[in-house]
Amino acid sequence: MPTVGLVGSTFDSTPIPITITNTGNVPVTEMQVAVSDTNNNATMEQELGLCLYNSVASQLNGLLASLKGTHALLPGTLAVGGTDTYSVTSTRGKVRLCAEARRSQA
Repeated sequence: MPTVGLVGSTFDSTPIPITITNTGNVPVTEMQVAVSDTNNNATMEQELGLCLYNSVASQLNGLLASLKGTHALLPGTLAVGGTDTYSVTSTRGKVRLCAEARRSQA
């Protein structure tokens, strides 16, 4: 089938939990996260909004095109055996503010 281009659709995903567990034997004092597009789909990158957040603050928020290649430093120390939980949502057709996502999950 031929490519049809933009059709004006939108979506807003439900939050997807991401749990980070320190399975090592030393506390983690710095953690970074990043996003990528392994298919290098420029159209998707310009239209896919991502929001990574926890109960305290947003860590990544914006279009994939602007987030790709950047890293976010996650706050705090993760003790040995400790966990830290974040949520990620994705949208098409708009950038969802992380504050809005956190409110809708509460």
